[in-house]
Amino acid sequence: CSPRRIDAKTILRRCTDADGAPRPHVAKDGARPVVRDAFPTLLELLSSGNRLNARVADDCVLALLERCRDRRLVAMVHEAARGKSPHGREACAAYARVVLEVWDPRRVPEEAAQQLQETVATLLRDPS
Repeated sequence: CSPRRIDAKTILRRCTDADGAPRPHVAKDGARPVVRDAFPTLLELLSSGNRLNARVADDCVLALLERCRDRRLVAMVHEAARGKSPHGREACAAYARVVLEVWDPRRVPEEAAQQLQETVATLLRDPS
């Protein structure tokens, strides 16, 4: 079953306050639907060509990664790091750095740690 698609404006409205800052309540315990449904769309927005949407999506992704420890996030960043967009790949490098700096390494599942290693290796080989 594929995740349901959510409109980009709806995501931005739900994840940010009136000033465009990420809402702190987005990543509390109820964040699983956001992770499942919205995170892939946020990653797609990074390479959409619209700078404002990409910046706000980037802020939302960073807020989720800092507050929500879910192995699915690493898997989605791993997949996005192999995308065609240089900006998207650059953002994924920043996301991998956040996971390495903020998450407790003892609590990262083995599969997620392996994907994170592969992501970093892929991005280090990236010529752009």
